[in-house]
Amino acid sequence: MKKIVSLIIVLTMLIGILPAFAATNTYDDQRLANEQKVLKALGLMSADSYGVLDNSQEITRVEFASTIGKIVDINPTISADSTYYADVAADSWAAHTLNTLVDMGVLSVPEDKIFRPNDVITYNEAVKIFVSLLGYSDYALRNGGYPGGYIAAANRIKLLDGVARSENVTNGVLTTLLYNAIHCKMLDVEKIGKTVGYTNKNETTLLSLYRNIYFDDGIVEAVNGLSVTGKAVGANKCLINGTVYNVGSLAIAGKLGYAVTLYYEDVNDGTKTLICLDDTDTDVLTISAEDFIGCESGKIKYYNDSDKEKSAKTDSSATVVRNGSVVSSGLSEAFKLTEGELRLIDNDSDGSYDIVFIEDYQTAVVKSVNTTEKNI
Repeated sequence: MKKIVSLIIVLTMLIGILPAFAATNTYDDQRLANEQKVLKALGLMSADSYGVLDNSQEITRVEFASTIGKIVDINPTISADSTYYADVAADSWAAHTLNTLVDMGVLSVPEDKIFRPNDVITYNEAVKIFVSLLGYSDYALRNGGYPGGYIAAANRIKLLDGVARSENVTNGVLTTLLYNAIHCKMLDVEKIGKTVGYTNKNETTLLSLYRNIYFDDGIVEAVNGLSVTGKAVGANKCLINGTVYNVGSLAIAGKLGYAVTLYYEDVNDGTKTLICLDDTDTDVLTISAEDFIGCESGKIKYYNDSDKEKSAKTDSSATVVRNGSVVSSGLSEAFKLTEGELRLIDNDSDGSYDIVFIEDYQTAVVKSVNTTEKNI
C-alpha cells in the first residue's frame, strides 16, 4: 500500500512539471502581434534595428533580466560599484539591473556566484523569476519548490495561459509570459495563527506598483469634440466609461465607439494620460456608398466584395451618428447616402452592431478663390 501511495505522489509531482515541456512550441501569430503592440507601447519590448521581432529567437539570461528591469523601472544607466556575480563585471551594462533584482529577491545568487549571462534562459527559470516577481515564491516553495511548485503557482495565476511551451524561452514565449505577468494581480499573504493563506483580492499589478500605469476596459464615448453619448470633451481629451483621459500622443479619433482595453499613467495630481489602447475586441464593418443598398427593420443591406447581397444586424438600441452628430430623429433621412461610407461597430461581441457611423459628402469643383475676402 505504501508503494502505491508513493507512486501516486510521484505521478502527481510529475504532472505538475510536465506542462513545461509537454506542449509543442507553436505560436498564435495574431495573438502575439496584439500582445506585442501593447508591450512595445509600454516600452517592455522592441524590434531589432530592421524593425523585426523574431518570435523564434531565443533569449539569453541577461536579456531576460533586462526585460524584468524594465517592468520594475530600474535605470540601466546607473553604474555599479560591485556585483554579486563572478562572471558579471561591475562596469557591465547589466550590473546595476542584476544587483537590484538580487536585492529585491527576484534573482538568487548560487554558491559559485555564476550567473551565465549569455546562456539561453530556460522555460522553468523564466517562470520562477516571474512567479518570484509577482510575490508567489512562498506559495511555490510550500507546493514543491523548483520547478514544480513554481509551475503550480504560475498555473494558479494564469501566467501560462496561451504560452507556447518549450525548453528554452524565445521572443514568442516571452511575449505571452510578459503580457500575462503585467495583468496578474500581486499576491497578498494572510496569516491567521499558524495558518498561512494566499489571496490576490487587491488590484495591485506590476505596472501599478512600479510605474503608476493602470489598465481598464471600456467604450470610447467621446474624443476631440465628437461623441456617441452627447457628452463631449475638449481638444486632446477623450471620455471612456465616464472618465476623462488626456489623449497624449495617441491618434484615437478613429476609435470612437470602440471597446478597448486602455493603459494609462495616473500621476499624483490625478491626471490620467493614455499610453495605448487595445481594440482587438471590437468588430468593424465598413460599407462604401456604392455598395450600400439600404436599411430596413434593423438590418443594413449591402453588397460584399463578391457582389453578393448581405445584411448586417444592428442592435435595437443602436446609436446612429451622421457626419459627427448623433441622430435622434429622422433615421430614414439619415441613411440617405450620396458619397462616403458607413462604418458599423460591434463593441460587445454579440454579433449585432451597436453604433453606425454615416459619413456622407458631396464632391464639388472650386471655380475660384478670393484671398482678400477669404472665401471660395
